[in-house]
Amino acid sequence: MNNLIKNELTKIFHKKALYVILIIMVVLIFVGRLIDKFLYENVEANELWEKEAIQTTIDSLDKSDPTYNEQLISLNSELEAIELSEKYDKNSWQTYLINNYGRDIIYKKNLSKGTDEYEENKKKYDQFIEKLQNNDWKAFAQEELDEKNSEIEQLKATENYDKETLAGLEDEKQVLTWRIEKNIEYGNDGNLGIALEEWELERAQLRNYENKEKNGGLTYSEKYQKQTAIQTLELYKYQIENAIKEEEILSDEVGNYYIATSADSGLATVFSQSSYGLFIIIATLIIAGTIVSEEFNKGTIKLLLVRPYKRTKILMSKFITCLIVLAIMYVAVFLVQFISSGIFDGFENYNFKVAIYSFNTNSVETINVFKYMLLNGAGILPLYILLLTLAFALSTLFTNSAIAIALPLLGYMGSNIINGFAYNYKKAEFLKFFVTPNWKLNVFLFGKIPQFEPISLPFSIAICLLYFMIMMVVSLIVFNKKEIKNI
Repeated sequence: MNNLIKNELTKIFHKKALYVILIIMVVLIFVGRLIDKFLYENVEANELWEKEAIQTTIDSLDKSDPTYNEQLISLNSELEAIELSEKYDKNSWQTYLINNYGRDIIYKKNLSKGTDEYEENKKKYDQFIEKLQNNDWKAFAQEELDEKNSEIEQLKATENYDKETLAGLEDEKQVLTWRIEKNIEYGNDGNLGIALEEWELERAQLRNYENKEKNGGLTYSEKYQKQTAIQTLELYKYQIENAIKEEEILSDEVGNYYIATSADSGLATVFSQSSYGLFIIIATLIIAGTIVSEEFNKGTIKLLLVRPYKRTKILMSKFITCLIVLAIMYVAVFLVQFISSGIFDGFENYNFKVAIYSFNTNSVETINVFKYMLLNGAGILPLYILLLTLAFALSTLFTNSAIAIALPLLGYMGSNIINGFAYNYKKAEFLKFFVTPNWKLNVFLFGKIPQFEPISLPFSIAICLLYFMIMMVVSLIVFNKKEIKNI
């Protein structure tokens, strides 16, 4: 058997197609990293264009329109806000507050001119400008927090107050408390500002699911979405409380969320990323789809069969060789990602860990990035093995390389359509017995329920093994009975 495998590997490593795929993979990955590192630019609003557009709108206003004055005040207030923001950096907390709070303050001041409310609105405007100039963003946060505490007290003082409204106010209070305690400026402030906003949104989403659960229950799809909300909510909370500014929450293709550094993020899910996965699939399909059929097409199968080996051993040696090529592609993909991320982001990033939320322990856990990578890689492995086995079986059955490569590739590309029917239509529950909703076992990582209700980890493993055994048994039977005298 060992000699047969060595012979097969020798033939494979003489295939130019394998090296072409590897070279293309390396080039595309490094070019992609270069683009991300040096050529990416943030798209920012062109304030000059915006001012010109507002001025054009002002010039086109109909003075006979009863709302002319109100429209004019609104547009002039927009111009005033833009001119005020031009005094500060585009990414500063001042610009953020001008855009989110200042516009309304300016509008109320301008609208109230000539009325009794003008002095009060002018005073608020002057205080706003003073805080901007004093670079005192915490004064805004504390003022907001005091107002929020006052609103909560007033609401609690009323009879039969709305608990949902109170919960929303409590969440806003928590965000402001975190902002002050963790020294998170308004605006993005790295990823912490985003985390505050997303945490509040996820809290509202989770409360919605919790209320539905109390008032009649959740559909399976809503249970899955509730788990996703819990997952992201707890990760944002972890990020805020640990002041993790440089990292962001990411998700892989099966909906598992995690926190990792920029270098770690690529490595953590390297085996399940669609771009890398396609290279793995193409390389293994080319080998598995030709390893048997080429022997028949070239007539070299006779040279194998005259050797003192049983047909079963010959075929299994070829299949084991295909698995070795799959393992080689795993290693190649890992090395390319490891080296490219290390070059562009620094190899020291690999000392960081990946933070995940585990439903097994109902807590955020941190694991080594390489452990996460291996778990993810093992979870996606059935997909690659089953596609490889299908190509191998077709190569054996039809001795046609084109069919053996094309059909599995088309099946992989169409799997999302099949899975979409399975996830979205109750009548498509029979698809639980099809292989594509079951071949990504990483959907079961960390105790999260799968998107497709009828499946479970033991069930999916059983389905994958069943399909694998059917393809292998058929391949062995056909190969052992194949007539070769006319080849």
